[in-house]
Amino acid sequence: MAQPMAGLTKQKRSYRQNCALAIALDLIGDRWTLLIVRELLIAPRQFTQLLANLPGLGTNLLSDRLSQLAADNIVQRDAGQGHPVYRLSDKGRALETTVYALIHWGMTYTERRHADHYHADEWDLLPLRSAFNPATGRLWRGSYRFILGDSNLLLACEQGSLILAKPGNPVVAEINLPSEVALDIFNGQADWRAALRDGRINWKGTLEDVELFFQSFAASSD
Repeated sequence: MAQPMAGLTKQKRSYRQNCALAIALDLIGDRWTLLIVRELLIAPRQFTQLLANLPGLGTNLLSDRLSQLAADNIVQRDAGQGHPVYRLSDKGRALETTVYALIHWGMTYTERRHADHYHADEWDLLPLRSAFNPATGRLWRGSYRFILGDSNLLLACEQGSLILAKPGNPVVAEINLPSEVALDIFNGQADWRAALRDGRINWKGTLEDVELFFQSFAASSD
């Protein structure tokens, strides 16, 4: 059973304002906090997995952030068997649309991307998930290998949610396209059908499966 983490947490700084925005920032405005939420939106994580995807965040600070998030009922710790696993509570999962909105806002600052900065492929799951249409996704016949620039994702639909598929899942199609082409398509600024015809999208599999993939995303399904 998932339970709040035990232990004392440090007294947090507060804006001391009775404003809903200030209260929200008191809870999730500290450095690294929303990036921990990002990781747990992708999947429940062990402590070492969080450290691996958050380079620059030290062990002590991660422990402190997790303890505070647990005290605020945003994160839960599942003892389970073996290493503990951290997951979002219902309060934490309610941050999903907020995180998606910030991701889409951040995507407009492409000049802030740097070639020497760390990137995890699975981070690209979240902007895709924010546009995903579960009704169409349930029609998928298997997993898709989605190669987005330098990212390589194995995607599946499980109970209406877009997830990272486990290795070994049957792959029905492979789709490969540059990041800038994907951004235009998923923002509704480019027609994926035209991109298939003119070769901006490379693909393997059946055309029916490839079309179903793009139809499963709101902005690209028109």
